[in-house]
Amino acid sequence: MRLVRLVKIQQKLKLGELAEHVEDNLGINPSILKLLKPLIVMGAVAHALTCIFFRASRRMRQSKKRPTQYLTTMYWAFATMTTVGYGDEKPSLNSASSLIVTIVSQVLGTMIFAYVIGILVSIVTNLDQAKRQLQAEKSYLSDFLCEIHSISPTSELLLRVRRNHHHFLLISGVFDERRIVDLFPPHMQTVSTVYVHRAVLPYLPLFSTIEKKYMGAVAIILRSLRPASYSSGQIINSARISARELHFIVKGSVNVLYTTCASKCATDTISDEMYGPQTFFGDAMILTPTETRVRLKIRIVCSSRSCHCFVFCKSDYNTLRDAYSLVAQAIDEQLDPSYIKRWIR
Repeated sequence: MRLVRLVKIQQKLKLGELAEHVEDNLGINPSILKLLKPLIVMGAVAHALTCIFFRASRRMRQSKKRPTQYLTTMYWAFATMTTVGYGDEKPSLNSASSLIVTIVSQVLGTMIFAYVIGILVSIVTNLDQAKRQLQAEKSYLSDFLCEIHSISPTSELLLRVRRNHHHFLLISGVFDERRIVDLFPPHMQTVSTVYVHRAVLPYLPLFSTIEKKYMGAVAIILRSLRPASYSSGQIINSARISARELHFIVKGSVNVLYTTCASKCATDTISDEMYGPQTFFGDAMILTPTETRVRLKIRIVCSSRSCHCFVFCKSDYNTLRDAYSLVAQAIDEQLDPSYIKRWIR
């Protein structure tokens, strides 16, 4: 009956709500708070067994004081539950009630102890859920690369896929932030999106200008950006690729090379046109209508050891224009239409 009462008390206390309150105010890892649950359960069961065995051994109360008797019985309960069994405290073999309580305690205590150990192992394993999910994503990518290796055996291509995937997880995280943010009301979506991208916003001055004109526009645009990573000498865009993308550079630099002709044997001429952090390139690819066939007369190459960017695709731009025409118009005002003649044949 005491054990049942303890369960009812636990329900009345609403330990789950208390844990959430502590987590929100103190910023403690929820996995650490979960450690308290099995300890409380184990302590409650040990207390119940102590009370039962204390009642069964009431004839021995005269030899010891009540607090000492209770602590001794509690010590015996934990030694029995943890299967230690030192033997210094044991039931009387002449008392049937003591033997029955001991047998019940051994069976129940072993079950509770196994339950507690299982919870502790689960908590420790999932202590850093993000890191565990990241390892799972990397393993999933390795399996995917092994499957497509026969189709695309080029090691450089596989290396680019692995690098971009790792960079994407590093920037965006392993959790679906967009799905989580979609559950918030509009005013919370803006604050949450800006907070998530607070580290890269200083490298995107274009959006700060648009945000001053249309409050909340930066949150709409940021959710359409895709992180990308390039290595030294890698071609980002060319006549052969013709990617309709606007790149915002966060780290590294790129160099623009103008080709002499449109044929495969075209040679590059070095240009002083270079872009670094807090700049963007690809105005022509966004401003050119979708139905217009594009052929670049430039080649954009990563000129630093690595280059980290955020990519704004033409398809996302068209979607933005349909939903938020004023925001799309504000982006057009920040782009330079002269690049259409300079970059496109």
